[in-house]
Amino acid sequence: MSWLELSRRRVGALALSGLVAACGGTERRAAPPSPPPTAPPPPTAARAEASWVAELAFAGGKWTVTYRFPTPQRAVLFDTAHGDYRRNHWSAEQSGVSLESLHGLDGMFFEAPTSTVRLSVEVPSEPTEGTLAFIPFSDGSHAIWGGQLALLTIEDRAAAEALEGDLRRWHGEQPPVEIRATSERPLLGPDGPGATLSGRAQEGGGPFFYTGPIDDPELILDRGLPGWVRDAFEEQMPRVRATLEAAWSERLEPPQLMLAWGGGAGPWSNRGRAEGRQIAMLIAGADYLERSDARFADLVWFFAHEWTHRHQFVADGDGDAWMIEGFADTLATDVLVRVGLWGKGDLERRYWSVARECARLLAGRRLSESKGRIAYVCGDLVGVALMAVLPDHDLPALWKAARTAAGGRVTRATLLQAARERGAAEDGVTIIDDFVSGLRDDTDRAIRDMLEGAKLDPSYRDGSLSSMAFPHLR
Repeated sequence: MSWLELSRRRVGALALSGLVAACGGTERRAAPPSPPPTAPPPPTAARAEASWVAELAFAGGKWTVTYRFPTPQRAVLFDTAHGDYRRNHWSAEQSGVSLESLHGLDGMFFEAPTSTVRLSVEVPSEPTEGTLAFIPFSDGSHAIWGGQLALLTIEDRAAAEALEGDLRRWHGEQPPVEIRATSERPLLGPDGPGATLSGRAQEGGGPFFYTGPIDDPELILDRGLPGWVRDAFEEQMPRVRATLEAAWSERLEPPQLMLAWGGGAGPWSNRGRAEGRQIAMLIAGADYLERSDARFADLVWFFAHEWTHRHQFVADGDGDAWMIEGFADTLATDVLVRVGLWGKGDLERRYWSVARECARLLAGRRLSESKGRIAYVCGDLVGVALMAVLPDHDLPALWKAARTAAGGRVTRATLLQAARERGAAEDGVTIIDDFVSGLRDDTDRAIRDMLEGAKLDPSYRDGSLSSMAFPHLR
């Protein structure tokens, strides 16, 4: 996810950490103006006593959303914002309901306590800001993202206004929103096709529901895609999946992949999101009109990164951001090498860039306490170093061992202890630990020390990393 706009926010933890792409955006939120308050939640905070329901129906070229609340509400906030999308494309089908954006937070406000509200949603003609509310296909089909239906409780409009766009001041709840989807056209969800499908929207996440022609429920490819992209995708993705399954020594439910085409005009653009076993992406730009191994490798890298997360999260697996995102980057890169899409020159170009960005972002910060882009690039370097110090270079096996030892959530201590138990030399483990937990001004030196300590034999040109003994090429 490091170069794509794939948001996996956890508003419940009040951590608004979007995962940013070079060509995508993040969900737009107002900048937090003040430290989080320490006062307890006010007694008037709205509560959610049961699951809420969103009936999602497509007919006549538009969607309708009917929310049903178990107890009447005076106001609710949407968990995600997408610029002016709701203001321009959502409308209430009943009186006494207003849709507003207050300091960047979208909400619904009711003149009287309301248990049911019905809204119309027009399919935008252009992709939305931030997380894509829709994935448009060139034949008029589309996938709607269910995560946009997730809600936050709020007492009333005055309480929403008082937040001033700062969700750290919010003390409501995130009720699960149970989605029931129907369509006048063929409909596909994470569990396959059907007349009525279900899903859940909560904590900024939710499934995609695709409506349109379905040739293969596991692989929805835009019929307008350049022929070489379709052919390469159909050929390579089974190899990518098999490579990951072999690396992790486990088989998961097959991914459901969606690849849409935004046309060949304009600059190169890749935008997408992963939700459970679903991975959806919209690509566009003149760069795709002619065969490009580099652009195709980008696509494979993205899907490999996202599918690596599925393996990481098996058996309640989890961990710090630098482990989750950094190691997914490391292993996605490893997949490109294993399937023959990348060689040494590609690795040198990638890690020249990764090392430069890590050095810039790490100044004055501890990786162990950091989220965002730093977790990807610096965590990737840690992943490479760990691959190098392990006698079998097996990062997936290390993760599984640490996950088992930790009973789910992997910590730095359980990860490094698992590395020792799998034969990693103590001096290599120690210098990796120092890199993750330390605070340094000379970050270039810290990176070099870790790579040298991991016996990666780094070489430099004009002060920048030019090559090393890549464990990917073992």
